[in-house]
Amino acid sequence: MARGLLVSFAGYPYTPSSLMPDNGLASLAACLQEAGHEARILDFGTVGTLARLFPPSLSRGVTSLIKGVLLEEHKPSLRDKLLLWWTDRRLRRHQRKEVERIACQVTRTARDWGADFVGFKLWTGIGFLAAVQAAELIRRELPHVSIFAGGPHVDYFGEKVFLATSAFDALVRHEGEHVIVPLAEWAAASREPETIPNLIYRDGGSIRTTDDVPLARWEALPLPAYDVATYPALDGDQKIKIGILDESRGCPHRCFFCIHPVKSGGRWKVKSPERVLREVQNLREHLGTNTFVYAGSNTPAKAATENARALFTEGMRVRYACFGHVRDMHKADFRLLKRSGCQAIFYGIESASPRILRDSLNKGSRPEMMRQVLRMTKEEGIYTIASIIYPSPWEDEESRRSTLDFLTEVRPDSVPVTIPGLIPGTTWAREPERFGFDFRDGPSLWQEAMTYEIKLLFPPAYWKPLPYRLHGKTSREFFAEPAEFVRCIEDEGMLTDVPHELYLMSQVLQMEPREFRDLARAALLCGDAEAVAEIVKEINSRCRPALEPGLAAPHSLGGR
Repeated sequence: MARGLLVSFAGYPYTPSSLMPDNGLASLAACLQEAGHEARILDFGTVGTLARLFPPSLSRGVTSLIKGVLLEEHKPSLRDKLLLWWTDRRLRRHQRKEVERIACQVTRTARDWGADFVGFKLWTGIGFLAAVQAAELIRRELPHVSIFAGGPHVDYFGEKVFLATSAFDALVRHEGEHVIVPLAEWAAASREPETIPNLIYRDGGSIRTTDDVPLARWEALPLPAYDVATYPALDGDQKIKIGILDESRGCPHRCFFCIHPVKSGGRWKVKSPERVLREVQNLREHLGTNTFVYAGSNTPAKAATENARALFTEGMRVRYACFGHVRDMHKADFRLLKRSGCQAIFYGIESASPRILRDSLNKGSRPEMMRQVLRMTKEEGIYTIASIIYPSPWEDEESRRSTLDFLTEVRPDSVPVTIPGLIPGTTWAREPERFGFDFRDGPSLWQEAMTYEIKLLFPPAYWKPLPYRLHGKTSREFFAEPAEFVRCIEDEGMLTDVPHELYLMSQVLQMEPREFRDLARAALLCGDAEAVAEIVKEINSRCRPALEPGLAAPHSLGGR
């Protein structure tokens, strides 16, 4: 029997979704427990972490300025820039010290609890720096403890993580539920690493890789462990208790910019409706919530409809949201989805230019298909989200106009706009010249990409330049383009930057989406831990009662 401490620190929680439970770690913990091992989750995505990383002594003096520059888009004066720069330097100094304390806390927990291994979920930026510091401290002070790492960062960068540190014994690629128990056996000296799938590990001076083996018995996995003994951060109101339900994985679409087929496979695998019902009941029992989002990158229409039928037939009063792909979702029964509790669907349409969809993105969709699916979703009263990547490779005025005209015609309920992110492992990253990307390859590039930090107090145009260019433009130059595109969308009377989980939260609170978006954004960007704590507590107290007719009262967050 081995004891495994599972750790996640993603850095500052910029969005409300950063405060939701980590279903991946909960699933890994359950796998360990089912095999007779012990597991504990140390999740720093909490209200308390926000308060640690942005102390009131720094936030109070610049709150009005931050709101003006970041939320109301006032052009900062020279004096404003100097004040933000000075505050940013102080904040970064403070956060570096806090990262050291977090590393010490992880090491102390591993020691006091008697962990045989520590598994880190790696994130980019300050989260990666914190994991590296903690791993190196554990290596020095607890040399008998095995140290593993997985998560999205490993899927992006693979063995390049070893350029930053030699503290990790092994890295786990892709899915981890069928790997975590063999890792526990390795930590207990009863298994050799070369027999464990999906690993990148050090063997003396060499780096070795084992075979990729997909997770085969997904339906048979134990239910995620959300009990507070295993997952202490779920005690009280440190996290938003809206669940993440892992209903599907994989993606048969081959979008040029997307990592999902690499991470979870090029085919869908789905859980049965019976299993989904069990997971909903698990969320009810351990989180006290009937509100959840599906975790899949695009829930298949057949699975979405079958799950909806099961939820409706069983009379389970739930509220949920999901991702969808227009190429498949035209087959969904949207009326049944709505009746079962589906509140919002997030479609990544990315563009409405046939040329961009085909040559730059490989979306496999056409504007007429997108128009049909978005209208079908809206007609059934489901909040319809259509996200855009702007500017996409080879974007021009014609493609920009096509997308804006399409949005103005169809009028989705929300239009999130994202920059063209160059993610390692995607077609964009493998063939950068084909798409107009330019970056310098080599260790310094990957080190910079792994540790890239968002400058919380500044608009994107003031962030450190990304380590690549698009059609000769630096990120500071092309960051200005999506900002202008967002203004055009908002000028047409459409809402931006409300993803599906944010919409769910607004409905729990009975607030207008724009009102909740602005409330949450102001609290998080200004480091107002008191306001965030109040939001989290209010959501948690209302997740179940809000589903019963007549029991939900208007929110009590006024005045903030």
